[in-house]
Amino acid sequence: MFEFISIKYIPLKILLCIILVLSSFVASASVGGITLPYLINTSMCIVVAEVENSKPIKYAYQVNEKGDTTLKYEVFEEDTVTLKVTYTLKGNYGNRLRVAFNAHVLCPGSPEFPDKKTVIAFLFTNTNTNLFYPMYSIWGSIVIENQTQQEAIKNRIEEYLEIAKNSKNKSLLREWNVKRIESPWTRDEVIRELMVFKKHKGRIQKVYLSKEFYNSLNRNQKARIAKTFFELDSLTYYDLYLANYISKKDSQKLNAFLIKNLYISTSDFNRYVLMKKYVELFPNKHLQAIAEEFGKKEKGKEKEVLFQEFMAKLPLN
Repeated sequence: MFEFISIKYIPLKILLCIILVLSSFVASASVGGITLPYLINTSMCIVVAEVENSKPIKYAYQVNEKGDTTLKYEVFEEDTVTLKVTYTLKGNYGNRLRVAFNAHVLCPGSPEFPDKKTVIAFLFTNTNTNLFYPMYSIWGSIVIENQTQQEAIKNRIEEYLEIAKNSKNKSLLREWNVKRIESPWTRDEVIRELMVFKKHKGRIQKVYLSKEFYNSLNRNQKARIAKTFFELDSLTYYDLYLANYISKKDSQKLNAFLIKNLYISTSDFNRYVLMKKYVELFPNKHLQAIAEEFGKKEKGKEKEVLFQEFMAKLPLN
């Protein structure tokens, strides 16, 4: 599906350019093909496991006579780890799996197997070598930070495996996605999967969440999404997309909630996406002009002045 690129030396300027280009590609790839259902369906083996014998990748910068900086990978000959399986979700291949992977994949990125960490791994195997390989490289592993995250993701995978046995029942899949929205560990992922890209002449003009999905939900499911949204302490970039799933009867509550988040925002990026979302949901030509000007300015006093001007002109201020 992807053409993997393995590299040892990359000029730093070129590396930065590639990252900028690929960041949009990776986001769209996760939406267009590598969704969690697709990953579950196509994996031969899915396990919760502890990583053993993982060796970290070392990096070093070099400067040549011309002053150009290159990033050098100091790599080990074999990129393999042992997974000590603690729970099998799909495909029983034993309690210890040897996983081979390329730790230097540029696109779409390398899977992560940090030593002594727990991962949920999505794998396929080559019976001739008894080795396992991560599915779609970067999507082949989820590093687990705590037990709550592990249970949330594990439970969703088990639920989907049951749903897949009765694929004609679309209501089960809708409920499954609502549960994913309710959990902080799976929310960003399902929001990316629900994104719809409106394009004009090959360029993305607008990104929004699937109206078809929302319209298919029952009243209880819509209320649960709204409850999840309004209980968030602060809004991330992906959380903001859920604002479009808030009903008109809660518009006043939504208005106040967005303003509250604007007041507590500190980074220019968060302020900008909040300003844009506010004028999208509550159109105001003057506020829109300020938000657009804010997006054009570099960091500094000009941005702060524009932000304060935006806040001063909010209707509930």
